[in-house]
Amino acid sequence: MSLAIPNIDPAALARFYTAQRERFGARADSKGLVALAKALASVTPSALNHGDIGRWTQALDALPAVQPSRVELNSARLVIGDERDLDGSLSALEFRAHLEAFIPWRKGPFELFGVGIDTEWRCDLKWARLESAISPLADRRVLDVGSGNGYYAYRMAGAGAKQVLGIDPHVPYVAQFLLLQQYLAEVAVDILPITLDDFPERCGAFDTAFSMGVLYHRRSPIDHLLQLRDCLRVGGELVLETLYVEGDEGYSLIPQGSYARMRGIWFVPTVATLTAWISKAGFDNVRVVDESVTTPDEQRATSWMPYESLSDSLDPNDSSLSVEGHPAPRRVVIVATNSSRLSDCLSLCARSRRAMNTESCSMSRGPTSMRSGMPFLIHCQALSPPRMSRLSTVTTTLRSWNRWAESSFWSDWQ
Repeated sequence: MSLAIPNIDPAALARFYTAQRERFGARADSKGLVALAKALASVTPSALNHGDIGRWTQALDALPAVQPSRVELNSARLVIGDERDLDGSLSALEFRAHLEAFIPWRKGPFELFGVGIDTEWRCDLKWARLESAISPLADRRVLDVGSGNGYYAYRMAGAGAKQVLGIDPHVPYVAQFLLLQQYLAEVAVDILPITLDDFPERCGAFDTAFSMGVLYHRRSPIDHLLQLRDCLRVGGELVLETLYVEGDEGYSLIPQGSYARMRGIWFVPTVATLTAWISKAGFDNVRVVDESVTTPDEQRATSWMPYESLSDSLDPNDSSLSVEGHPAPRRVVIVATNSSRLSDCLSLCARSRRAMNTESCSMSRGPTSMRSGMPFLIHCQALSPPRMSRLSTVTTTLRSWNRWAESSFWSDWQ
């Protein structure tokens, strides 16, 4: 949980966090999301103790108040408005100057009121590779971890997601989102400057959780996967995109210093190691849906991100290596299903069997109307009458599980 930071500007806190959290809470339409919004009310994001937050606030205040005549969330370049919408209040060149105040633009591309933003990443290429491989997002509640300025979150909304919550502790990217949101206020997307560490345990509020470009920045990748699992309902889907290296299960590159000029890279595992981690964290149906070598066609410096990019991170004499001598960046997309409740039930079943000295302890699917494929009913057959006191305790526990399984609570929570 983030600690209160005394010198955070109250106006910045209200604009970058409180107002966004309240918008998210007002849109929440499930018990899980309502509970999450309430829990986040006690969080004061330490990210807002950013030295440039005044500059971002001024840049946001300077944006013109115009209404877009069209919005395209399903095109490769996310389109907001047309140059004619500026209606003579300012020229496209003047509007471009407003947008340039938010450089660097890393995720995109965008077109705002006739001004094209050629971002460092062609995120549309990654989206095209994964969109058909994941469960349809229509009517799903989606979490986007490491959301940046919201390009992917808006693509998720364009794909029919009921509500999208993005989280990213990098204030400059949240400022870019607030710029976009000014012209997309009716779209059910919110981004908060927090991390998963600020979430309550086992919130279970989301149908789909995306974590793209985050895992390798985590000191404990397993803990990150467990946090993602806890955010998902049973049967919910994880979409994980991260760096990988070629090799066998059990191997992970642990860069000393930087990796491809990126700091804070802790682990770059093989695909086999990564899928083993995901399974160990309580997911099943783990499947690799894309593997790709990152190329300058997808990541490069532009006038909207005029700093070092991929080409600067590769060995000038051998593009298969980074400048540090590591394998050049490769990225994998893995999709998996949250089976944590099943794991909990199996664990309970095992404990029950030991407690009652049973010969059999089995599980069968509960009502077929349950959306998630859970819950399961647990059946134990006691063989040892002297253990009746333990049997009574365990039977009460099992009845509680069965009542939970047959109640409407689970579907309401989702």
